Amino acid sequence: KERGNQLYKAANYTEALRLYSQAIGTSPENGSLYGNRAACWMMLGKYERAADDCAQGLRRDGALGKVRARQASALAQLGKIERAVDVLREGVERGGGHEDALRSQLAKLEELRACLRVGRAALDEGAYSKAKRSFARAIEAGVAEDAELRL
Repeated sequence: KERGNQLYKAANYTEALRLYSQAIGTSPENGSLYGNRAACWMMLGKYERAADDCAQGLRRDGALGKVRARQASALAQLGKIERAVDVLREGVERGGGHEDALRSQLAKLEELRACLRVGRAALDEGAYSKAKRSFARAIEAGVAEDAELRL
């Protein structure tokens, strides 16, 4: 794990990923290892794999606030905003050391969700300029993989 952390800090995500995978092989019940590997997947743009690893980590230890925040980020990148909001709400309800960070991330995602809602409504009304502005705000907030946002 420690060598994986060093490689991650050095931006060698592929090799860090390999080492975190080895660590998971020797300590499969350590939820934070899945979170570390998920961080590599995030940096490599593999958001589905990152979200899956975070889910594995949270199954082992639901109190891992950083892992929960990372899962929500990965889900948001995939355009799964509602699921990301649910993940963060659960973390806020659980409390713990990262509650404030989760609450902040939740507020941002709720704002993002509002932008998407306004954009979709504007499209339905034929207000294309308004829709474009709303979707542009959503993309700036971090949602890049949602097919609906590829206009």
